[in-house]
Formats: sequence, structure tokens, C-alpha cells
Amino acid sequence: MYLDIETTGLSPTRSQITTIVWWSAAQGWGHWIAGRHAPQQFCEAWQASSELITYNGKRFDEPFLVEHFGVEKHSDHIDLCQVGRKQGLRGGLKTICENLQIRSPAYLNQASGRDAVFLWRRYQREGNALWLKRLLHYNAWDVVMTYRLHQILQNEPIEAIEQTMPFERA
Repeated sequence: MYLDIETTGLSPTRSQITTIVWWSAAQGWGHWIAGRHAPQQFCEAWQASSELITYNGKRFDEPFLVEHFGVEKHSDHIDLCQVGRKQGLRGGLKTICENLQIRSPAYLNQASGRDAVFLWRRYQREGNALWLKRLLHYNAWDVVMTYRLHQILQNEPIEAIEQTMPFERA
């Protein structure tokens, strides 16, 4: 399972998870939204996954998931940040992907975690589903980029998983 979370901040004990998006070859796309979905929906996907692949997930995503969902650390977690460092790759997911010619839509090139916090807060304040749609789309593209990076690091072919993404650009 390729996974990415968005949060209201950087601390698992002081911040909340807002959205989670994941993809696996066996199950396809899944997502969880704070206040809309029961934690069990995500926990079932977590438990069913034989492998977890993230970017910086051992330091960020997984501590949040353990704190907020009470799941155990995943038994087979591949953190591409650590894998990349062993291969001389430094920086965040977007920087590394850009350096490796892994492309995302141009309108997402300058987007960051701060934008994700802004989108969530705006959605919460206004109740406008447009902001949530944009957040899920951004979150899903981080999953796509994690998948693409993993395939390149493994020297494996890349499928166009973004073509099945259930989150349209808003």
C-alpha cells in the first residue's frame, strides 16, 4: 500500500490527521477524511496491506497513524526517504522527483504541506466541498509520486495509476 497523510501540523500529539489517501495494486484507491469516515475504514486497509510504502513515513505518517488510530507500526514499511538517502538522493519528495524527471501536473509544482493545511482550514470554515476536493487531489498526487519514485528506485515499469485516481482537479 502506497500511503500519504495530510495533517493540521507537524506534531502527532498536538495536530490532527485531516485526510489519508492510499493506493495498492490489489485494492486500488482508498481514502479517509476526518469527521466523515470511521477510523475502522482506514484500520481495515492498514491491516490488510502486506507492505507499506511512504516517503518520510517512518518519521511523519506512521507516528500520526499510531497516535490517532491506535494501529501498530507496520511490519513491512519501506520509507523511500531512507532508501533514497542510501542512493545519494536528498530533499523532499517533490525535489527528488523533479531531479529524477518524475512529473506531476504543473499546477502542483509549487504546492506544499502548508497549502494542504490551508485547504483543510478553508474547507472547515466554509464547508465548501471544493476545498476538500483540492486537498484530496493534492494528497493523491503525493501517493502517485511516491509510487513512481518507488518504481524507479526498484527499476520497475511505471503504471499510470493516476488515470484511475478518483479525485479530480477542482
